[in-house]
Amino acid sequence: MHGSDPIDLHTPTHPAAGPATASRRQCLAMLGSLACTPGLLASAPARAAPRTAAVTYTVVHEFAGAGRGAYPASLMFKSDGVLYGITEAGGGPGRGTIFRIRGSRFEIAHAFVNGEAQRGELGGGKLAPLVEGPDGELYGTTFDGGNFQKGLAYRLNATDSAVQLHHFTGGEADGMSPNDQMVVGPDGAMYGTGVMVIGGWNQLPQAYRMAIDGTVTHLAQLGSWLNGLSRLTLASDGNFYSMSQHGGTFSRGGAHRTAPDGTVTPLYSVGFNRPDLSPSGGLVQHPNGLLYGTTENDPGDQQLGTVFRMTLDGKVKLLHRFTGPDGKAPHGLVVGSDGLLYGVARQGGPLGYGAVYRIAPDGSFEGLHAFDRLESPVGRLAEAPDGRLLGVTQFGPSLGFGSVYALRIDSLQAAAAARR
Repeated sequence: MHGSDPIDLHTPTHPAAGPATASRRQCLAMLGSLACTPGLLASAPARAAPRTAAVTYTVVHEFAGAGRGAYPASLMFKSDGVLYGITEAGGGPGRGTIFRIRGSRFEIAHAFVNGEAQRGELGGGKLAPLVEGPDGELYGTTFDGGNFQKGLAYRLNATDSAVQLHHFTGGEADGMSPNDQMVVGPDGAMYGTGVMVIGGWNQLPQAYRMAIDGTVTHLAQLGSWLNGLSRLTLASDGNFYSMSQHGGTFSRGGAHRTAPDGTVTPLYSVGFNRPDLSPSGGLVQHPNGLLYGTTENDPGDQQLGTVFRMTLDGKVKLLHRFTGPDGKAPHGLVVGSDGLLYGVARQGGPLGYGAVYRIAPDGSFEGLHAFDRLESPVGRLAEAPDGRLLGVTQFGPSLGFGSVYALRIDSLQAAAAARR
């Protein structure tokens, strides 16, 4: 096991620029021709490099609430190129929906009902993002649904009904409260994170395994605190990697490697005198073999978030520290087909309402889009087969129930054209 801070997590690869008074000219320099509100960022340090990418933003779909879904939280593309997503509310019973967009056609694939999920709420995070199983079907979990209201694993079948596979019991064998997207393991089973229960009352974070038939077994204990456990990421070495907000040598957070047989190896611990970093959105592996991730806090004074990279043996390097005008509270990354990493900051940005950004594997940072109203961008982005980058907002743009948006970015469009 490596000691705390094995590589300096607290020194950015690209140091922040000195304090500057933000003006409309500075905002335009950061994000091209986007409209900027004069004086909004007064006295904030401007860090983002001038934008070089050509970017076009469009709204693909706006949610209407009630039976048409409300407050989208996640997206994913199935291997057939159809976009699927989750809303946290709406759908008639008000417990959230699974939606899909095929071409220009939007439809509700499934509305969750009583027994599958509790009544939806904005920011509830009770419906995990979908994952495509080895059989080509979609699988997901609910945080507090099922017969025991301790979680439900389901499969979306060809007729759009949610086949209930496993009702979490809260016992030692399966645990409860699955809390993020599952990942398909090297054996074809699916692996996720949730809560293990020991002695009927002691609750600890866990990793679990679910077979295609819905059989769930406890895999491993991940740390000693419940808060802030990220999803599992399957790396090229066949192991799963995750981050936790607490735990580690000094209970300030850390990273773990979990083998498919349940062996857990602690990799990294935040130092004793460091703040909790609040990992967000899980890790992603780049083709260069390194893992990349985000935290909602940072080791400095501003506590606005970071982007970092980590080797498979736990050596961590801070790549970017958010300062406000470039974003705040980032949530996860995706690797684009152009080899760059793309992410969403839920707050901050040149206009204060969130931003989309990209970062090179070496830490070179670039802002791409600034949200100009209270729309609350959330979740991880998803790249379409045609090279568009899609995401969701939980509010706006006009009805207030959220939207699916798309960004056309020149380097991703070029990569898509090269695949044709």
